[in-house]
Amino acid sequence: MFSPYHRSFEGRTMPSWGALLLRQSTVLLTLIAAASAFSPPAALCRSGISSAVLRRSYPLHLAPVRGSWNRKPALRHARTLQESCAKMMMAVEPDHPDPDEAAAYNDMAEEALELRKYEEALDLYTKGLAISITVHGPDHLDVGEAYHNMAYIYDLQGRYAEALDLFKKSLAVSTTVHGPEHPDVAIAYSNIANVCDSQGNFSEALHFHQQSVDISTKVHGPYHPDVADSYHNMAHLYDSLGKHEQALELYTESLDMRIFVQGPQHPDVAMSYNSMGTQCASLGRHEDALSLFKKVLAISILVKHPHVPDVAYCFEKIAWTLFSLGRLEEALELHQKSLAVRIGVNGPDHLDVADSYWSISILFKAMGRFAEAGELREKSEAIKIKWARAGLLGRDRPV
Repeated sequence: MFSPYHRSFEGRTMPSWGALLLRQSTVLLTLIAAASAFSPPAALCRSGISSAVLRRSYPLHLAPVRGSWNRKPALRHARTLQESCAKMMMAVEPDHPDPDEAAAYNDMAEEALELRKYEEALDLYTKGLAISITVHGPDHLDVGEAYHNMAYIYDLQGRYAEALDLFKKSLAVSTTVHGPEHPDVAIAYSNIANVCDSQGNFSEALHFHQQSVDISTKVHGPYHPDVADSYHNMAHLYDSLGKHEQALELYTESLDMRIFVQGPQHPDVAMSYNSMGTQCASLGRHEDALSLFKKVLAISILVKHPHVPDVAYCFEKIAWTLFSLGRLEEALELHQKSLAVRIGVNGPDHLDVADSYWSISILFKAMGRFAEAGELREKSEAIKIKWARAGLLGRDRPV
């Protein structure tokens, strides 16, 4: 009788029965550990909604491809068992890498990335990549995902040449697997364009952004979040070139798509308003900028999301716009509101608080209140000195 476990592998030695049994045990132990450590919320159980809705995946252009799960303790326990079994399997079957081992490396890399341990994450992704290439060959989606994840980290580190090389490899895999007109290919072009932008290669960045727009429009039609994102990215590029009118036009097109597809209070809509307000301010159209920044504030009060500027930031943007319009008393009131929010959220010794003190000192100086201006500048400098002595200046600010 034919058994699926007896199929041959070209160029590979047949795995032993002991190794096959151990491999099945690995999967079973992982599933048991994850299931035993996780109970879905009662509301989900009552409604009959599958616990799969709790899975959190990342868009390709924002973060590592392989998603993470919210039930961290369960996965950590399952991963420990999986890693132990993987080591046992390698002892029994050292010449036969297992795709589950690559997945374990990727999961560990993702946790390291969340902790901003970039070099550790890169090392783990590299190990997973080597296994995936051995198991699947160079033109497999797991290989393309690994290239993407590593490029993402290099981009975060400012190692743009290495990021660009790996994003191009990811693009090549996506094109081979999906063909040249696929959403993942469009996103890959957008990633390459953004790195070119960071390198100052604006003509190349524009070329790749246009390719992303063309594919996204052909695949999705003119009204789709991916198309809106492509227009937004192109607008950012024109902003980098100082072409504010062209940037504003593309931001406006992106905004119209986002409102039509996602609704008027979506985080991406707030991001569009904020970008348009900045362009209007650069063009000296401060009344238009004021109106747009107020719309951002309205959404930020309702929606908490990483893409939505926080309330303190919105107060500050509106305050500087009022300052440009000569409305100093109104500007002072909003700067003080921004300061109060930042102290309440982050404490009195946060760098954002130092920024607020500095901003208010500039306003006091413009109002002729020089003593108060000097006092606030001293407070701002004192906070920055504390951060400098702790070696924290130049790092991401804790929230």
